[in-house]
This record gives sequence, C-alpha cells and structure tokens, in this order.
Amino acid sequence: TCSQGSFCQRYRAYIKEVQGTGAQLHFVEPGSLLQRSGHEVQFRISHRQGGGILEPLELSLVFFRAAKSGEPETPGACGVLRISILAPGERRFRPREGDVAMVPESGLEPDLLAVQSEEAMALMTAGDCSARLRYDPLELDLLRSGRILQTLNARHFLNFEQRRSRETGATGARPFLDATDITAGSLWEETFDATLAAVC
Repeated sequence: TCSQGSFCQRYRAYIKEVQGTGAQLHFVEPGSLLQRSGHEVQFRISHRQGGGILEPLELSLVFFRAAKSGEPETPGACGVLRISILAPGERRFRPREGDVAMVPESGLEPDLLAVQSEEAMALMTAGDCSARLRYDPLELDLLRSGRILQTLNARHFLNFEQRRSRETGATGARPFLDATDITAGSLWEETFDATLAAVC
C-alpha cells in the first residue's frame, strides 16, 4: 500500500504542495526542438526553480508503425509513440530480445513525421497519430484523428526526483525541485510488514 512505500508517501506530499501553491514547475524551452531523424524529435524540459541547479531534462518522442511482412500498409494508420524523459547522461532500460516483454522495435518500422512548431506549442504528426506538446506549463496530448486519447502531465504533477547519494540525501537548502524537498522520510529504507529493507 501507499503507506508502506516511501516514494508514494513523498509523491502524495508533493501533490499537496503543488495543489496548495499552484506551482507549475516544468516547462519546455521553445527553441530546444531538435529533429534527430525523420521519426524522432527531442525537446528540453526545464524546471522553473532549477536555474543554475538542474540541467534540463530530455524529452524524446519517437514514432513507429507496424510493418507485417507481406501485408499492405494501411494509409493513415496510427502506429506507436515511444516517450522518454531522461536526466542528462542517464540511460533508460529497454527490453532485449528474448525478454518476456515485447521488444519495442519488434515488427515496427520508423514512421516519418511532420513537425509544426508554433510560439506556445509544437504538433508532431505521423499518419493518423499526432502528439501536441504545450510548452508552458508542460503538457503532452496524444491524439488520433484529432481526438485526444490521453494527456500527460494534465494536472502538472510531474515529479522527476533527482539522483542523490546516501551521504548527501536531501539537501534541505535548495528551492522546491521535487518530492524529496518536501519530505525525505525513508529515503533509503522502507518497511514492509515490519521488515526493514534498504533502498538501493
């Protein structure tokens, strides 16, 4: 349950703080759009209170389409959008061949996208799929045929906790950047049914 997990407890406290202050912490730098290939775009996500403290995060959107051998492509079909948010220098785990999960690129091919960049947002379209990124505050709409299927960070509760060492823990002397600045309780230890476990 949430009462047993330190991350869940911190996140609940974080939500209360964001709701109480009306803080909108994350935004996209409008001039940071980088089209890395015909099917991938990247943006920089900055923190409103992190200037001089935090490097921008990396938001990557990669579009794919299903490609079944011997079958004709469906015009305008909606494919697969992979979304990654990474801190500088960090890598994200990807399933490998033989893993129990579906290999992300298995049966998929790059889906060429069109990018329309405006002052307050960017629209990326591939076939019948599109992603609409609002810069400030950060919001990402996923659409099919112009209809919103899902909005990410709709309530502006994105909490990207910064990497800390056991020695430093929460600094307690910096601006409000993530949930650990609200409460750092059980940051390195969690209790499950009276059993104390270390967090690595």
